[in-house]
Amino acid sequence: MSILQEPLNKSLEADVAIIGGGIVGACIARELSQYKVETVLIEKYELNAGQSRGTLGLTYWGGLGEVGSSILKSVIAPGSPLYDPESIRLRLQEKGYYMWFQRLLELDIDYKFVKNLIIATNEEELKLLDNMHKLSFEIGPFYMDHRYIERDEILEIEPAVTKDVIRGLVDSGRLTFRAFPPEMTYALVENAQQNGVEIVEDAEVTGITHNGGAQVIHTRRGDIKANFVVNAAGRFADEIARMGGHCDWKIELFKCPLIVMDKSLPRINNFTMLPPIPGRPLVLSPTNEGNTFVVAGLYTKVYDRHDLSTDRESINYAINEAHRISPSITHQGIIRSFGGLRAVNNRNPEENIIEFAPDNPKFLNCAIRLPGMAQAPGVADYVLDRLGNHGLEMVKKSDFNPYRTKIPRFRELSDFYRRQLIEKDPRYGHVVCRCETITEGEICEAIRRGARSVDSVKMRCRAGMGRCQGGFCGPRVVSILARELGIPEEQIRQKEEGTFVVPYRSKELSLRSQ
Repeated sequence: MSILQEPLNKSLEADVAIIGGGIVGACIARELSQYKVETVLIEKYELNAGQSRGTLGLTYWGGLGEVGSSILKSVIAPGSPLYDPESIRLRLQEKGYYMWFQRLLELDIDYKFVKNLIIATNEEELKLLDNMHKLSFEIGPFYMDHRYIERDEILEIEPAVTKDVIRGLVDSGRLTFRAFPPEMTYALVENAQQNGVEIVEDAEVTGITHNGGAQVIHTRRGDIKANFVVNAAGRFADEIARMGGHCDWKIELFKCPLIVMDKSLPRINNFTMLPPIPGRPLVLSPTNEGNTFVVAGLYTKVYDRHDLSTDRESINYAINEAHRISPSITHQGIIRSFGGLRAVNNRNPEENIIEFAPDNPKFLNCAIRLPGMAQAPGVADYVLDRLGNHGLEMVKKSDFNPYRTKIPRFRELSDFYRRQLIEKDPRYGHVVCRCETITEGEICEAIRRGARSVDSVKMRCRAGMGRCQGGFCGPRVVSILARELGIPEEQIRQKEEGTFVVPYRSKELSLRSQ
């Protein structure tokens, strides 16, 4: 039995149980940890396993980020209004955007500001660029925060852009910031844990029943009793909603490929870039770590909630479209590709659902439309307000600690601080992942903070995120996980249940084949 599949070793009871360990659930847990409220966060697989992992990590409100997002409406929600001043989503996105800055500093999360740039490379796209400029007036006056930028200025700032560029629109005021989405989620959860929140992973919810006024959440690891339940289950939110009460909506999923390019290529550095073509999403976004993210292709409706696959046709389309904007992007530079899922509710695809079940006044559904990263702190604040209005007593803790420190990043330190770190823990002197210069000390610290699989180590400290994608360091990471967790290597998983990296030892496999 895997370490994460073991039954709960104690009876768990809570004032609030949050179902879903993505960015929204993590934000809610962290906000609740400020109060004298017993809170448990329940995750089906492992933290950060869903949409929060497969996103660009761009947090924005207004500006060209919102204008570009509006282009997607012709695919995901055709016929929806471009701007609704009464939208809860937009209000929470604005609030969340500004709330993030304090949290980034408190939780020691690396981030950088980046401007959005929409470029035209031919006469047809020039007309579309002007249309987007006009579109921003329809969306709302507070989005008018950009200017035209000419070819020479674009090429001076971004030499990797195609020489065919003619003109562009660029943010001139309000900025998007980018951070690594898994780090944002883990930072929130780590701080919530520091302040008393219980985390239960690998605990798929199988049902919810009532017992003496309390709600009992049945999971495959045991039962958890709670007064209030917050459903932040992302792509599974409608399934959980039906367990908790009446539900008149469903989650619909749309997928497009996300491609990670090798950091050795000439890359876009200063802008998140996209063309002005409605209905054909394409985004080139630099990461803080030196890679370029390519997101391209029509958002395709999918019916399998686990479908993260890509295909040759979609990858070819994405690379060919990206190559038009930045010629250095070719098939040879791909180091990773996967399908990114975006969830919307079918009752109102442009809006969030944050409401109590009509027949269960202590079961709060929280189904968030993208961009979820930007909204998350605002959503958490809104959820706490709703819980308080429905009877949850919230008294501030006098000893709440809002600070968390990130895992030391050996590759970013000066030689002086590297020597200090090695003197404190010699494991920091052993480089395990050569592509990203990740040490054994960083991997062990990731495990101490909750990593239980190869992927969760990777997302916490980047071991295996380089050119070879774990081809060199993967076996060593498995060995370190087994040693630190005190379990056989055969129990180490790539990610969720059933994804064992080493199902058998060589001798055992040989005997089985005879």
